[in-house]
Amino acid sequence: MKHPKYSNGKTTRTLVLNTETTQVWQRKVQQKTNSDLNTLQYPAVAVVNTTTFSAARDIFNETNDVCCLNFASAKNPGGGFPKGSQAQEESFARASGLYSSLLQAPSYYKANRRSRRPSGLYEDLIIYSTTVPVFRDDNDDLLENPWQTAIITAPAPNRGAVTKNSPEALTLIPETFRRRIDMILSTKHFGHRDLVLGAWVVVYSKMIQMK
Repeated sequence: MKHPKYSNGKTTRTLVLNTETTQVWQRKVQQKTNSDLNTLQYPAVAVVNTTTFSAARDIFNETNDVCCLNFASAKNPGGGFPKGSQAQEESFARASGLYSSLLQAPSYYKANRRSRRPSGLYEDLIIYSTTVPVFRDDNDDLLENPWQTAIITAPAPNRGAVTKNSPEALTLIPETFRRRIDMILSTKHFGHRDLVLGAWVVVYSKMIQMK
């Protein structure tokens, strides 16, 4: 699935990924890691007080490649962007071509709307958008020099919805997070060396204790 080319000549591809696909990638990475433990390098982690796109742009300017995590709505492309809401996904939609990419993935939203899982857990699906053009800064001003990033769109479990509608499923939240985290990290398959994350776990209600 594609949307039109931008001025950099590259096309944003929109891929809907399920656990079957990402688990294959994970096994390949694990096999490679196990076969070469002597050269294993742990990732460098930096915690900074800034926006996702600001951090990503700094990395892009150094490496020309970066990938970001979108704290996504499971049921609506861009979350509340069409209605003017203000949150991380909505800021992505205003500042970049992400919204156009998400509209190319109706199967993701349809699956979550029709999900038979306990309310608020959602389906184990993520959207991977390649080379998304970013054309606004954090103040929503147009950039003289747009840049690009890959974006992973992944829904965190909505603890508030689970508590209200399916309290018996609260114990399923930690394992749901583990599966989604594995899916997010599996996108190393695409060759990214830098991933910008954030407070994904607290987007919906309270922090979940992971044991």
